[in-house]
Formats: sequence, C-alpha cells, structure tokens
Amino acid sequence: MLLVLFVAIAAITYANIRTAINNNREIELQSIARITNLVRGTSFPLTTSVLQNIKSVSGADFVVVSGAGEIVSKTTFTVDESAIASSLRQSNIGERIRVGELAYYHAMLQGPEIRFGNPDASQLHIFLPRNSDASVWWQASRTPLLIACFALPLAFLVSIALSAQVTRPLARLKDQVQRIASGDVQMIPAIDGNNELSDLGVSINEMAGKLNDHEVQLRKNERLDTLVQFGRSIAHHLRNSATGCRMAVELLASERKEVADSQNFQVSIRQLDLMDRYIKRFLLLSKSPEDRIEQKVESTELGAVLDDVVYLLTPSVAHLAVDFVVNKDCDGSEAEISRDDAEQLMMNLIRNAISAASEDTISSGKSGNATVSVDLKTESGQFVFSVRDNGDGPPDGISGDIFQPFITGSKEGTGLGLSLVRQIADSIGGRVGWQRVNSETVFVFESNQG
Repeated sequence: MLLVLFVAIAAITYANIRTAINNNREIELQSIARITNLVRGTSFPLTTSVLQNIKSVSGADFVVVSGAGEIVSKTTFTVDESAIASSLRQSNIGERIRVGELAYYHAMLQGPEIRFGNPDASQLHIFLPRNSDASVWWQASRTPLLIACFALPLAFLVSIALSAQVTRPLARLKDQVQRIASGDVQMIPAIDGNNELSDLGVSINEMAGKLNDHEVQLRKNERLDTLVQFGRSIAHHLRNSATGCRMAVELLASERKEVADSQNFQVSIRQLDLMDRYIKRFLLLSKSPEDRIEQKVESTELGAVLDDVVYLLTPSVAHLAVDFVVNKDCDGSEAEISRDDAEQLMMNLIRNAISAASEDTISSGKSGNATVSVDLKTESGQFVFSVRDNGDGPPDGISGDIFQPFITGSKEGTGLGLSLVRQIADSIGGRVGWQRVNSETVFVFESNQG
C-alpha cells in the first residue's frame, strides 16, 4: 500500500513537472509567435523607442542588425553587445538560443516584412527570455511533495492496522482474479473466518471452476461456429452468383452456335459445376460430426481426373504465361478416393502453385519465368501427387499453420483450400505436407501406404 502510494505520488509529481514544462514551453512559443505577428503587423517604422515600448508590453528584447551583420540598435538588453554579436554569428540558430549565460527563444524578421526606422537596418532579431526548467520543476513539484510528507506517515499507520485483517486476504483475492483474467484459472485455498472475505473467496473459486469448464467447451465450439457462419455466407452468395452466371452463359450459347462449340464455353460450364461441388464441400465443414452423412468409399482412376483438372486450368495457365509441366506415371489402377475429393485436392494444390509462381507477373503486369511442375504416380491402388512451383513460398509467420482454416499468405486467398486438402487426406488415411527445395515450394499428397 505504501509502495503504491509512493509510486502514485511520484508519478503524479513527474506528470505535473512534465505538464508544467510543456505548458510553459507552449506558452513561451505562443508568446514569441504573438510578438512576431505584432511586429510584422506594425505599420509605422520600428525605431528604438517603438521597440522599447513593445518590450515593456511583451517582455521581449529586440536587436536591429545591418546588412553587414553589425548591431544598429537594440532595446535595453541586460547582455552586452559582444555576447549578442557572438550568438548571432552561430551557424545554426534555432528556436532556442543562448546569449551569454541567459537562455532565450529567438525569432528573426527582415525586410520587406517590416519597416525599419533606420535605413541601414536589415534584420530584426527578437529574444524572449526563457523560464529555467529548474524553476518550473520546483513550482510543479512543491505541492505533491508537501502532500507526500503528510500522506506517507498517515498511510503507514493505517496500513499496519488494516494489513492483518483486510489487506492481506484482499491481496490474495486480487492476485487470483488477475491470474484468472490472464487465463490462469486455478482455485485458491479457503480464507479462514466467517465473513464477507471468506464468502468472496468461495465465490471466486466457483467462478474459476465455471470459467474452466466454459473455456474447454468454448474451444470445442469456436472453430465450428466460425466455419458455420462462413459456409452459410459463401453458400448464399456463390450459389446466387453461379446460378446467374450459368444462365447467362447458356443463354449466350443458345443464341450463338460457335459459342456453344467453343472450348472456353465447355471450360466455363465445367468450372461452374466445380464451384457447386466446392460449395457443398464448404457446407460440409459447417456441420457437426454427428450431422454428417457417412459417404461410401469410392474408387477413382486418378490419371483421368488429372487430365480433367489440367483441361480446366489451361486458360489460367495461358493467361498468366506459366511454364506448366505435367508428368504421369500411372499403372491404371484405381485409388480409394472419390472423384470429387481427387479433383478438389488436385485443383487446390495446382491452383495455389500457379498463383504463387505467377505472383510477380500479376503484381507487375509483366511476363516472368513462372514454372509449375505436377507429378502423379499410382501403383497398386496407392498414389503420390506432388506439385512444385518456383514462387516465394508461404510467409515465415504462417508456414507452420497453412493447413489451418483461414490461414493464408495470399492477398486474394480465403485460407480454405489447403485446409480442405488436409481434410481429404484425413478422410482417406493419407497425409499432405510441404517443404522448400532448391528455391522451390513442393507440396506432396500421399495416400495411405498400408
């Protein structure tokens, strides 16, 4: 208690001193600004007598200097001319200046801003005396120090009387509440006695227990709630947009046969179908495990799926001028993964690689040397799918969490593509990972190897 009181008084004293010094500085700066404006706005010649009258009102001293740097006239300055001349010859004269042993605020005016009473005059120097920081310090600290002399002994006596009965138990309760607020939810030993403090201790322990239970449950529901909200939002907006887009594209194809027969039209329709399946996948994330419908195990020939994915991404690859290479080593066997899952994991990994490799191209608008290499190897129902790009790779700050929902290093990304790939890997008992190899980023998806 004494320490708190002492620190509080010291803080108040320091704040008063800093405030007083800053206020004094502000007042003095405002004063010299007003004096400068007053002199600048004077319509009659600034003779020595006029400047002397202005000094009697403002408290500032004035020195008139010729074009050769010689003092022409001055007010009744307490400093001799040699000290003034020495100060004016300083190479850097700023807001503050010392003339002899005294400190001043300094400003300078010169023609044609003002009218001089002497034809040899060229510059008018204004010197406003500064209050010393020591005098301001003493004035600001005197009252808090006097209060401290009376308050500290009194507080000492009161603290001795209260510490045994109230302060120590309250300190324990205070520390416990602070630990709870910082996340350290623990019980405290019961306080002896049958009074309000012991009841308060029991209440704090009950609160700690409930907070602990609530925190556990909250962590379980937090991510699910986030995914529910996000899934519902994108389902609403994307389905409306996709429906309108598909109607427009199909209407255009019905009017123009060359559109219906074009590869771009076929890609557009396939992309819209893919979008619909993505929406369903994202909505699946928003459901609790008990609400999800168990899907039967499917088998898929992955080589054909990869061909379809490459076909869909061909326009993007051409548009971004990406050097795109696909290598397949497939024995024709089918892997235990649904076609939708296979298509989505390939699409997400390849699309991310294209985006990463062509990031400089997108930002600068110039073609670069973006390269993406895709490898698929299947053997006896098992497969390894890898994607390699020469982009910069995930930022260091998120490199360990890129498979978590909403974690992304891309300005345009949502952070759901890689989390969906991880979910697919978990659902088939496989694994997915990434690493940097020779300035390239490599993502590898492997099925369950037995």
